[in-house]
Amino acid sequence: EVKKARARLSKFASQRDEEVTDIRVQADDREAQRRTNEEALRVDRRHKLLFEAESSARRNAAIAMKWSSLFEIDVPMDLHHDMEAQQTACWRIIEAKDNLIRDFQVELKNKDEQYVKALRQGVQDLDNLQDSMARNASRQQMLYEQELLSLESNFEAERKELIEQCRKEWDKLFDKSLQQQLRQKGEREKRVDLNQEKLVIVHRHDTEDFHTLKVRLETEVQNLEQQLEDMRATYQLNTEKLEYNFRVLHERNEENQNTINANKRKLARLQDNLSNLMAKYTTLDNKYKAENNELSESYQRYTQFFMDLKEKLFHFQKSDSKRYFDVWNMHEQMIKAKLLKSLQADKIIHEQQLGLLWFPPNEEELNRVFTKFRERVRRCAVLSWSPMTFRCSRISCSQAIEDMCQMICDKTGFLLDLQVKDMLKKLQRDKGKLYQIKTVLKALGISKVEDVQLLLSFFRLDSDEGGSESHRNTSPASSHEHLEERDSERQLGEKPRETRTGFSSNHLPAGEHKSVWELCKKVISPDTIVVWKQLERFQKQYNVILQERANLIEEVNTLVQQNKELKMLLNQYLTSKVNNQLYIPPTATI
Repeated sequence: EVKKARARLSKFASQRDEEVTDIRVQADDREAQRRTNEEALRVDRRHKLLFEAESSARRNAAIAMKWSSLFEIDVPMDLHHDMEAQQTACWRIIEAKDNLIRDFQVELKNKDEQYVKALRQGVQDLDNLQDSMARNASRQQMLYEQELLSLESNFEAERKELIEQCRKEWDKLFDKSLQQQLRQKGEREKRVDLNQEKLVIVHRHDTEDFHTLKVRLETEVQNLEQQLEDMRATYQLNTEKLEYNFRVLHERNEENQNTINANKRKLARLQDNLSNLMAKYTTLDNKYKAENNELSESYQRYTQFFMDLKEKLFHFQKSDSKRYFDVWNMHEQMIKAKLLKSLQADKIIHEQQLGLLWFPPNEEELNRVFTKFRERVRRCAVLSWSPMTFRCSRISCSQAIEDMCQMICDKTGFLLDLQVKDMLKKLQRDKGKLYQIKTVLKALGISKVEDVQLLLSFFRLDSDEGGSESHRNTSPASSHEHLEERDSERQLGEKPRETRTGFSSNHLPAGEHKSVWELCKKVISPDTIVVWKQLERFQKQYNVILQERANLIEEVNTLVQQNKELKMLLNQYLTSKVNNQLYIPPTATI
């Protein structure tokens, strides 16, 4: 009966919990949906912010790079036009940021509205929960009262039955317990006598063991006393040794103090020598500075002469490059026409002669190789006759190198380890900047002046190839491409770009020319050529067989014609009137 009551109460409790849990589940579902949407919106906002930061950084870098070129413009109209372009670019950056702010304000307003709706829904859920709890509480109270009354009546009936049954069992157990106590008393007296005898035997054995143990322990005590005397003697010997070592160390300390005094006197003499050497160094430094100024003036004069000579060679280099491009395009068209003709023949052979499916080769790889080779030749040409290479002066080159180093330091800070960064914090700003530039150039593998000039020409080449791609100069990818190109040039044994005196196909390694034409040879695979040769051999054999068949057919046709003529003659002979005059006509013998 109790189990049934518990089952009914458990069923009611589960129904009550389900009713209350439904409200909580709905609220949790709405909250999970809200968090999912919020996470998606947060990711979207982050993407917008990252995109805006990257685009703003690129635009700011582009604007900052153009400021230096404005100082070199002397024409007012051009300067005004460039200033307006700079202002327009600045307004575009501001407008992009304003648009992002407006989007965030709209999203904030939507968040406020969603919060108000959530509060209203929460109040409604609380009201529903309160009503459900009040209703379930009243129902539960009634159910508990009913079950309690039913259980009390059942328990009273069971109690009466149990009291009567227990009284009968108690009488039986009391009689049984009295008999068992008498039996256990006799058994206990027997066990006491037996244990007393065993105790006497054990006491005698323990007395003998005690005497044996006492003798053994006394022997061990004597041995330990002997060992203690030995340890005391060893301790006395170690004490004397330590005193002797202390005296030796004291004497050595006095000798070291004398040596330190002698070194101090020697240091004073060396400082006097250093003062004399510093005076000599100052004199020699002034002398060498004067010589350096003279050599610098000579260097500037020879550099200007060298630049003028390069400007004279510019026209001839450009014409050579144009002629090379024309010849290359002509050969490329001829090769492509021959390849197209060969592919058409291969298609006819596969489909008509062999009866196989013909799969066209991958023409994209060939076009990609031709395009890459033309791009490489064009880059070499641009590097060889770029006007910026001829007309830049020493001052502008120095400024460009400084800007390039500053840009590389700003964009490749990840190359610096923690130890270098800590050292930069301790140094001054100018010294720290110089040390950072040296560290980054060392990390990029640039250790010579030619490498710096090569890197500078690479950045200028990117800026000359198109204004729309000028933002590439502000990323570490340009330095990465420069390193790859420099390694390839070193592997191929090329000269640096600045040492090239003209454009020709010799600036490209012979392996690249050979690779292009080798690729043209591989458009039709060697297996296909072997198939062509085998097909040609079998076609020749088949042609011989066909010729023999044609000759046999002609002979058969001749025999058929002769057979027809013989049949006609035979018919004429058999139908002739002369046969009637013969004694035995020919028809009689057939």
